[in-house]
Amino acid sequence: MAKDTKTETASSTEVKTEVKTETTVEKTPELAETPKEPTKAKKPNFKMSQIPGLFVSKAKHLKFDVYLYVNDEGEIKLILPDGLDDERKSLLAMQEMVISAEFTMPSRKQMENYRRKAGRWVEEAQSLITDRYTFRALLLRHHLVDINIPDPSTGDKIKVEIEGGRISDNTETILQDLHPTILEILLNKFVVQADLVF
Repeated sequence: MAKDTKTETASSTEVKTEVKTETTVEKTPELAETPKEPTKAKKPNFKMSQIPGLFVSKAKHLKFDVYLYVNDEGEIKLILPDGLDDERKSLLAMQEMVISAEFTMPSRKQMENYRRKAGRWVEEAQSLITDRYTFRALLLRHHLVDINIPDPSTGDKIKVEIEGGRISDNTETILQDLHPTILEILLNKFVVQADLVF
Protein backbone atom coordinates (compact mmCIF):
# COMPACT_ATOMS: atom_id res chain seq x y z
CA MET A 1 0.00 0.00 0.00
CA ALA A 2 1.52 3.03 -1.19
CA LYS A 3 2.11 5.62 1.47
CA ASP A 4 0.66 8.93 0.65
CA THR A 5 3.59 11.14 0.60
CA LYS A 6 2.55 14.31 2.15
CA THR A 7 4.35 16.96 0.53
CA GLU A 8 5.05 19.48 3.06
CA THR A 9 4.96 22.70 1.41
CA ALA A 10 7.08 25.04 3.27
CA SER A 11 5.17 28.22 3.34
CA SER A 12 7.61 30.82 2.72
CA THR A 13 6.82 33.87 4.75
CA GLU A 14 7.79 36.90 2.96
CA VAL A 15 9.36 39.27 5.36
CA LYS A 16 9.09 42.79 4.21
CA THR A 17 11.98 44.72 5.40
CA GLU A 18 11.30 48.35 5.64
CA VAL A 19 14.39 50.32 5.20
CA LYS A 20 14.12 53.54 7.05
CA THR A 21 16.23 56.18 5.62
CA GLU A 22 17.24 58.49 8.33
CA THR A 23 17.90 61.96 7.14
CA THR A 24 20.63 63.48 9.14
CA VAL A 25 20.11 67.16 9.56
CA GLU A 26 23.23 68.90 10.41
CA LYS A 27 22.58 71.42 13.12
CA THR A 28 23.90 74.81 12.42
CA PRO A 29 25.88 75.90 15.39
CA GLU A 30 24.08 78.69 17.20
CA LEU A 31 25.72 81.99 16.73
CA ALA A 32 26.43 83.88 19.90
CA GLU A 33 24.21 86.96 20.10
CA THR A 34 26.08 90.10 19.42
CA PRO A 35 25.68 92.28 22.49
CA LYS A 36 23.60 95.32 21.71
CA GLU A 37 25.06 98.67 22.35
CA PRO A 38 23.19 100.54 25.09
CA THR A 39 20.73 103.01 23.67
CA LYS A 40 21.99 106.48 24.18
CA ALA A 41 19.49 108.88 25.67
CA LYS A 42 18.57 111.57 23.22
CA LYS A 43 19.31 115.05 24.34
CA PRO A 44 16.19 117.20 24.44
CA ASN A 45 16.22 119.68 21.66
CA PHE A 46 13.89 122.31 23.05
CA LYS A 47 13.51 125.74 21.65
CA MET A 48 13.28 128.41 24.28
CA SER A 49 9.56 128.83 23.60
CA GLN A 50 8.99 125.07 24.10
CA ILE A 51 10.84 124.52 27.38
CA PRO A 52 8.42 122.96 29.86
CA GLY A 53 7.60 124.69 33.13
CA LEU A 54 10.99 124.23 34.73
CA PHE A 55 11.13 127.77 36.00
CA VAL A 56 8.59 129.89 37.80
CA SER A 57 7.09 132.53 35.55
CA LYS A 58 6.16 135.75 37.26
CA ALA A 59 3.83 136.49 34.36
CA LYS A 60 1.73 133.36 35.00
CA HIS A 61 -1.22 133.86 37.33
CA LEU A 62 -3.36 131.19 38.99
CA LYS A 63 -7.00 132.25 39.22
CA PHE A 64 -9.58 130.85 41.65
CA ASP A 65 -13.23 131.56 42.36
CA VAL A 66 -15.31 131.37 45.51
CA TYR A 67 -19.12 131.55 45.55
CA LEU A 68 -21.06 133.42 48.23
CA TYR A 69 -24.77 132.83 48.80
CA VAL A 70 -26.56 135.74 50.37
CA ASN A 71 -30.13 136.08 51.65
CA ASP A 72 -32.39 139.10 51.08
CA GLU A 73 -30.95 140.81 54.15
CA GLY A 74 -27.43 140.62 52.68
CA GLU A 75 -26.23 137.98 55.15
CA ILE A 76 -23.78 135.39 53.87
CA LYS A 77 -25.39 131.99 54.39
CA LEU A 78 -22.97 129.75 52.51
CA ILE A 79 -19.56 129.96 50.87
CA LEU A 80 -18.47 127.36 48.29
CA PRO A 81 -15.27 126.85 46.30
CA ASP A 82 -15.47 126.41 42.53
CA GLY A 83 -16.02 122.94 41.10
CA LEU A 84 -19.19 122.18 43.09
CA ASP A 85 -21.70 122.74 40.28
CA ASP A 86 -24.36 120.35 41.60
CA GLU A 87 -24.43 122.04 44.99
CA ARG A 88 -24.65 125.46 43.34
CA LYS A 89 -27.71 124.44 41.29
CA SER A 90 -29.62 123.67 44.46
CA LEU A 91 -28.94 127.18 45.82
CA LEU A 92 -30.36 129.25 42.98
CA ALA A 93 -33.07 130.61 45.27
CA MET A 94 -30.42 132.74 46.96
CA GLN A 95 -28.33 135.49 45.44
CA GLU A 96 -24.96 134.31 44.15
CA MET A 97 -21.83 136.45 44.26
CA VAL A 98 -18.57 135.27 42.71
CA ILE A 99 -15.24 136.41 44.13
CA SER A 100 -12.17 135.73 41.99
CA ALA A 101 -8.55 135.99 43.06
CA GLU A 102 -5.28 135.72 41.16
CA PHE A 103 -1.91 134.69 42.57
CA THR A 104 1.63 134.47 41.25
CA MET A 105 3.69 131.31 41.77
CA PRO A 106 6.41 131.41 44.45
CA SER A 107 9.91 130.30 43.57
CA ARG A 108 11.91 127.74 45.56
CA LYS A 109 13.91 130.52 47.18
CA GLN A 110 10.74 132.26 48.29
CA MET A 111 9.26 129.01 49.66
CA GLU A 112 12.37 128.41 51.77
CA ASN A 113 12.15 131.96 53.06
CA TYR A 114 8.47 131.51 54.01
CA ARG A 115 9.14 128.20 55.76
CA ARG A 116 11.89 129.84 57.78
CA LYS A 117 9.72 132.81 58.76
CA ALA A 118 6.75 130.59 59.60
CA GLY A 119 8.82 128.03 61.51
CA ARG A 120 8.57 127.63 65.25
CA TRP A 121 10.53 125.32 67.50
CA VAL A 122 8.43 122.73 69.32
CA GLU A 123 10.28 121.54 72.39
CA GLU A 124 8.20 118.38 72.88
CA ALA A 125 8.81 117.22 69.30
CA GLN A 126 12.36 118.56 69.20
CA SER A 127 11.75 119.83 65.69
CA LEU A 128 10.92 122.93 63.71
CA ILE A 129 7.25 123.07 62.71
CA THR A 130 5.89 125.34 59.97
CA ASP A 131 2.96 127.34 61.26
CA ARG A 132 0.18 126.94 58.69
CA TYR A 133 -1.47 130.30 59.28
CA THR A 134 1.76 132.30 59.17
CA PHE A 135 2.77 130.51 55.99
CA ARG A 136 -0.54 131.29 54.29
CA ALA A 137 -0.41 134.89 55.42
CA LEU A 138 2.96 135.19 53.67
CA LEU A 139 1.53 133.65 50.49
CA LEU A 140 -1.33 136.13 50.54
CA ARG A 141 0.97 139.07 51.28
CA HIS A 142 3.53 138.31 48.57
CA HIS A 143 1.55 136.59 45.78
CA LEU A 144 -1.95 138.03 45.57
CA VAL A 145 -2.17 140.25 42.49
CA ASP A 146 -5.92 140.73 42.05
CA ILE A 147 -9.21 140.11 43.83
CA ASN A 148 -12.65 141.39 42.83
CA ILE A 149 -14.04 142.55 46.15
CA PRO A 150 -15.61 145.98 46.69
CA ASP A 151 -13.91 148.65 48.72
CA PRO A 152 -16.12 149.06 51.80
CA SER A 153 -15.77 152.85 51.69
CA THR A 154 -16.58 153.42 47.99
CA GLY A 155 -18.25 150.23 46.77
CA ASP A 156 -15.82 150.07 43.83
CA LYS A 157 -13.59 147.07 43.18
CA ILE A 158 -10.43 147.43 45.25
CA LYS A 159 -7.11 147.79 43.52
CA VAL A 160 -4.48 145.48 44.91
CA GLU A 161 -1.55 147.81 45.49
CA ILE A 162 1.92 146.27 45.33
CA GLU A 163 4.77 147.93 47.21
CA GLY A 164 8.24 146.43 47.52
CA GLY A 165 7.20 142.99 46.27
CA ARG A 166 4.15 142.66 48.56
CA ILE A 167 0.63 144.01 48.88
CA SER A 168 0.42 147.41 50.53
CA ASP A 169 -0.59 147.88 54.14
CA ASN A 170 -3.81 149.54 52.94
CA THR A 171 -4.76 146.50 50.81
CA GLU A 172 -3.85 144.11 53.60
CA THR A 173 -6.04 146.04 56.06
CA ILE A 174 -9.05 145.69 53.73
CA LEU A 175 -8.41 141.97 53.29
CA GLN A 176 -8.14 141.43 57.03
CA ASP A 177 -11.72 142.64 57.42
CA LEU A 178 -13.04 140.06 54.92
CA HIS A 179 -15.09 137.07 56.01
CA PRO A 180 -12.31 134.60 57.04
CA THR A 181 -13.78 131.67 55.10
CA ILE A 182 -13.43 133.54 51.80
CA LEU A 183 -9.65 133.87 52.01
CA GLU A 184 -9.34 130.41 53.56
CA ILE A 185 -11.04 128.77 50.57
CA LEU A 186 -9.04 130.83 48.05
CA LEU A 187 -5.75 130.03 49.77
CA ASN A 188 -6.71 126.34 50.00
CA LYS A 189 -7.20 126.24 46.22
CA PHE A 190 -3.94 128.10 45.64
CA VAL A 191 -1.89 125.77 47.88
CA VAL A 192 -3.39 122.62 46.33
CA GLN A 193 -3.29 123.63 42.67
CA ALA A 194 0.18 125.15 42.89
CA ASP A 195 1.34 122.04 44.82
CA LEU A 196 2.92 124.12 47.55
CA VAL A 197 4.25 121.73 50.19
CA PHE A 198 4.94 123.25 53.59
